[in-house]
Amino acid sequence: MFKRLAAPFAVTSARSLGATRLVVFIGFWATTLAQPNVLGRIPLQNLLKNTLESDRSAAAAFFFWIGAPWYLKPLIGALSDTYPLLGSRRASYLALGGLIAAAAWAALAPAAHDYGALLAVCMALNLAIVIASTAIGGYMVEIAQAVDRPGQLTSLRNAGYQSSWLISGLAGGYLGALSIGWTALAGGAVALLIAPLAWLMREPPRPPRATPLRDGIARRLGALIRARGLWSVALLATLYYLAPGLQTALFYLQQNSLRLDTPHQGYLTFCGGVGGVAAAAVYGLFAAHRFALRRLMRVCLAFGAGGILLYRLYDSFAHALIIETINGFAAALCEIVIIHAAVRATPRGSEALGFAVFMAVRNFFLFGSDWLGSALIDHVHLRFETLVVLNAGMTLLAALLAQRLPAELLEARDATKEA
Repeated sequence: MFKRLAAPFAVTSARSLGATRLVVFIGFWATTLAQPNVLGRIPLQNLLKNTLESDRSAAAAFFFWIGAPWYLKPLIGALSDTYPLLGSRRASYLALGGLIAAAAWAALAPAAHDYGALLAVCMALNLAIVIASTAIGGYMVEIAQAVDRPGQLTSLRNAGYQSSWLISGLAGGYLGALSIGWTALAGGAVALLIAPLAWLMREPPRPPRATPLRDGIARRLGALIRARGLWSVALLATLYYLAPGLQTALFYLQQNSLRLDTPHQGYLTFCGGVGGVAAAAVYGLFAAHRFALRRLMRVCLAFGAGGILLYRLYDSFAHALIIETINGFAAALCEIVIIHAAVRATPRGSEALGFAVFMAVRNFFLFGSDWLGSALIDHVHLRFETLVVLNAGMTLLAALLAQRLPAELLEARDATKEA
């Protein structure tokens, strides 16, 4: 079905690299926006809080458990690297994930008034998105290593990711005020955009699989285990994302203390997305090829800690607009620089698997930290301001740990000429 997409493969011209950039940007934009915890975040949070009457920790637990399929991403990555589907290691998986995700969105509305049923549908939806996201991630890493531009393609990935939050902020805010069926319709429409991207992919040709699937996966796992740099970056990501999260706590603060409705909460998400897109542009166009990772790690993570501390001033809608924009910029810089290092450290031949392992670590602690932060407020009665200081402090610790990464990673920078 997709064999014609794989030949001939070349990244020797600006035109071919431009097509790759388009696939990476739109692919990450669509596979992010179609997630129930992105486009559906505000509608689902509103449903959990005001219809199902869940407290902070129960709502945060919901988003942790629907994220469970993301922790299986390494398995899907190993399949994508090892087992071509319909002649393709990336395109077929991308199309399959998009089509299943569209079907799962259609099942959301009937499950909306039962916590368990809603949880099951959202988990199935995320599993489909994981399949598509793993394919696009492996594709990005493979091309980034071929043209020596991991920082630039990582920033492009983040631009697509952050652009999805621009839309989810405005659209999600208004969808939160409507019945959940409208959210399901919008999510399904976005999911359907994923599958056609498969036709634009230009994959490196691979010889037919001559060894059993088990042996192929075993070889890639062996290479991954020996990838000391990737595990060092995964440890850094663990410390950064383990900091007690603020996302659900902020949602309740916005409604209970600032008395905001869902459209106004959507504006705040939009502002964070604006900051994130700006960070991706600065990093990709200016910083990635000018500075080594050592300096980028130090500056980006320190700036991220400062952005978090601004949440201590989160006492009005006007202040919130400014803080969300600045912190969106700062948080995006942190994420880009960490993923930049992960792309450089991923073993060749195990692009989807290696990147999936890193992203599984990232997602587990990202979703888990939000649950932890909400539980500390609900059950330990920690103040929100204290949670902010803890989060910023762990980000500074991550900045210190980053300087202990392997020297070959820290001294690397992107190529400056077009391939």
